[in-house]
Amino acid sequence: MACLLCRRQFPNKDALVRHQQLSDLHKQNLEVHNRSRMTDTELEAFEVKDTEMKYRDRAAERREKYGIPAPPVAKKKKFYAPPSVNYEQPTKDGLNSDNIGSKMLQAMGWKEGKGLGRNQQGITAPIEAQLRMKGAGLGTKGSSYGVSAADSYKDAVRKAMFARFTDTE
Repeated sequence: MACLLCRRQFPNKDALVRHQQLSDLHKQNLEVHNRSRMTDTELEAFEVKDTEMKYRDRAAERREKYGIPAPPVAKKKKFYAPPSVNYEQPTKDGLNSDNIGSKMLQAMGWKEGKGLGRNQQGITAPIEAQLRMKGAGLGTKGSSYGVSAADSYKDAVRKAMFARFTDTE
């Protein structure tokens, strides 16, 4: 079996029929074959029909005819201030017992002065925050020094200075 138009060989009739329906090469050869048989008037009519069926960029034509319009004015964005939340700040005595964390712990059975855990074997004092030197990585010797929330600025500077002094020794 062979396609007479494309001059390709096929093993069976199904492959030949599939070639005729799906092959782009066959479609191009068929179009060339049909154009060679047309008269000049038919060829012109076909060309007109072919150009009408192609995509026409009407937006580009409109821009050429009327020009490009000015961009729209940007809308003013409304500014909404985030709601201010008054977080409870720790004092030298610590946090009060009416804060959310304390209420959650009390709901789970914890009592003040007792340790955390199933058998009250855990820590009783809150974990202290540790400040690190600027630019120092985790675990670097002398990179952190203990500062509590109750410390004043002067105390924090004194502790940082002492930490630097002990590093030099």
